[in-house]
Amino acid sequence: GISRYIEPEDVDRLLAVVAALAVDRPRLLVLLAGGGADDAALREQIVASRLPVRMLGWRADVENVYAAADCALLVSDNEGTPVSLIEAAWHGRPCVATAVGAVDDVVEDTVTGLLVEPDVAALVAALRLLLDDACLRARLGSAASVRARGLFGVERLVADHRTLYDELLAGPPRAHSASQSLLRSAS
Repeated sequence: GISRYIEPEDVDRLLAVVAALAVDRPRLLVLLAGGGADDAALREQIVASRLPVRMLGWRADVENVYAAADCALLVSDNEGTPVSLIEAAWHGRPCVATAVGAVDDVVEDTVTGLLVEPDVAALVAALRLLLDDACLRARLGSAASVRARGLFGVERLVADHRTLYDELLAGPPRAHSASQSLLRSAS
């Protein structure tokens, strides 16, 4: 992922998922781009586990990381709007993510990626499905790119700002007459 690592249980879950997948996938390689306060401890944990995980650190060339990836993975217990999944989608990469917080604002389950509970077995099953089916990955990745560009692209941002400015220039919104009556009776 392209993010900072926050919760130790998220890291533990990630490593458990990788361990389960690595059993029968000798070519598996998980790239971690980003960082966190405890990178040294995470690096030690990865080295000790001998798992196929490479820590890339913070990267300015995220497009190269996504180009090298088959999919994106988010294993969090708690999440706002995950920019890393927006970036992955923008680059045509489907994802497997936990259905927490605002993740479903970015990922449309079975359309642009797969959403599951924050559970190792569920994450592993969803990843196996995605990794084993190149056609599914391509379909979800293409849909993810289209959706991300529509929801998070420059055109949308400009249109939203234009609408906001138009509303501000038009003056305060006029209250509906029923609302005005309620407000007067409350005074």
